This record gives sequence, structure tokens and C-alpha cells, in this order.
Amino acid sequence: MRVTCTRFSDCLNLTGMKCEYCAVIRTLGTAGDKYYQTLLSLKNQTIPPKKILVYIAEGYSLPKETIGIEQYIYVKKGMIAQRALPDKEVDTDYILFLDDDLSFSPNTVERLFAGLDEKQGDVISVNIFPNHELSFIRKVYGIIVCGTFPMISSKYAFKVRKNGCYSYNNNPKNGIYLSQSAAGALSLWKFSSYKTIHFEDEIYFDKFRYPLGDDQLMFNKAYVNGQKLLIDYSVKVNHLDSGSGHVKQAKEKLIDNVAISYLIWYRTCFQVYGVKCIPAYIRKITVLALASALSQMLGIEGNILYYCKGLAKGFNMSKSEDFKSLPPFKV
Repeated sequence: MRVTCTRFSDCLNLTGMKCEYCAVIRTLGTAGDKYYQTLLSLKNQTIPPKKILVYIAEGYSLPKETIGIEQYIYVKKGMIAQRALPDKEVDTDYILFLDDDLSFSPNTVERLFAGLDEKQGDVISVNIFPNHELSFIRKVYGIIVCGTFPMISSKYAFKVRKNGCYSYNNNPKNGIYLSQSAAGALSLWKFSSYKTIHFEDEIYFDKFRYPLGDDQLMFNKAYVNGQKLLIDYSVKVNHLDSGSGHVKQAKEKLIDNVAISYLIWYRTCFQVYGVKCIPAYIRKITVLALASALSQMLGIEGNILYYCKGLAKGFNMSKSEDFKSLPPFKV
């Protein structure tokens, strides 16, 4: 039976019951002890999940690590396919999405529920990759190579800029901020809010071996479609990084990353805000192309030819019938 509730405080008053949620993990079953740490972290929560649903890619063996209460569902392999789940397994009002390589304290979910209630949000995530703590050199590298800029804001954790890149809060306080995007390793959603974004529409991006930017597709789609997205800087989660899905070949990785970046810009910016995004994108690719050429000259990672091939691949894919037939990003 589903417990229906709209506020965390209401849940606490429902015959002593707390809000129920299903924990949903995507995996290839190869993370080993890191996956086991994720399961143990869930088991030890002050608000334990009603179910632990593990969406494992077809063709992969079930992991030997277990706490005895997981339910496995085989689905097509893909960062998006393994998260764009159907309704039938989830029977709670909340859903906790997790990667398979995390460890976190026993009160993590309780604090996320409290944050959702306090700020009346629809989804809440954590700052699992603390960009603001990077060294000055790493931040400059991020600006030049990735187009990610630090920002000063008392309101936002992350903003998605018109060139498709994001800016991060460079001096956040321990607390809850609004956001336009997030990292997807651990997040708590109202299930009704998740269903409104129709994440299954983005499965097109699983054409790539590793669709870098799937988090932005998921969380920015929630923001663009009117969901209140929150980041709680006070909740800490340890990302153990199994790295099971990453592309190893440098050439393929660079070409695909540039192509994906173009397509994500097209979906999240151009389709939403129109032609006013084009100048920002042109400035971005000019700077990144020059940075790629300079990196190649210095013998660092980068290749101007591969960068141009990636842009061409992304542009051509955006003209394909498959891509053009995708439903609008803003639902």
C-alpha cells in the first residue's frame, strides 16, 4: 500500500511512519566492494528504503555482493536506459536514485527528506564533486578545457549557461541552494516530479558508449520544466568511482565528448531559448578549439582534428530523423 504524503513533517505524523521511498541503483554488476558499500549504506539508513531496485544491463551477471533484499531488473544497457525506469516497480511517493559506487552516513536520506520539506522542493541532490575546492590551476584548466566557470551566488549552486556549459558556486555555505543542474550520483525525487520529465525521451544519447552529460539532461530538464531543484551542501557523500562505463580510447572519447556536448547544448539551450544561444556557443567552441590546438602543440591531451570531427559528428546527428523526432525538451 502506498503512503501518500506531500510534506516530510506530515509523514512523521502518519501513525509514526516516515515517508517511504524506493532506492534505485543502476549498475553493470562489476563495481565489487564499492557496490557492497552502497548497499550497506542503504541498509543502515535511519529511514531505510521500502525496496532496493537494481537496474542491471542485459548480458551482465548479477553481482555476488548482496545484503539479501535487493530486487534485480534487467534492462537495456545505457546510462539513461538504466535510469529511465517504468512505473511498475516503484510503489512509493519518493525515489532515491544512486550510482553503484557510494558510501554515505546513516542519516543522509533523513536529511534530504528534511531539506525537501524545508524548501518545498521537488528534487534534492548533493554536491558530490566539490568544484569550489579545486586548486586555482584546476579551476583555470576547467575554464579553458571544459568551459566551466566559478560564480558567486547566494541563491544558486549551479547554473546552465547559454553555451551549454555550467557555472558552479565558488563559495557556497553549508546549506541548501537552488540549482539548474546537479550530479546524478545520489538524488531524492518526488516520484510524481520525476515522471513529468519523461527521461525516457533522452535514451537517444545512449547511442554513445558513455553519454557524458546525462546528469545535465536529467536535472536541467527538471528545472526547465518547472521543478524546484535543490542542492544540499551540508550532506556529504563519498564517491568511490567504479568507472565501469568510461570509454578508454582517447580518439573515440574526444570525438564523442565533443559531439555529445553539441547535442546537449542543442537540447538544453537551443531548443529551449532559441537563436540567442548561438553567439555564446560560437564563442565557446572557438575558445575550446584553440585550447585543443594548444594542448596538442604542448603534448597534452587534445587534438584539433578530433575536436573538429566531434563538432561535425554532433551537427550531423542533430540533422538526423531520429534526433529531430525527439519530443521537445521543454515538455
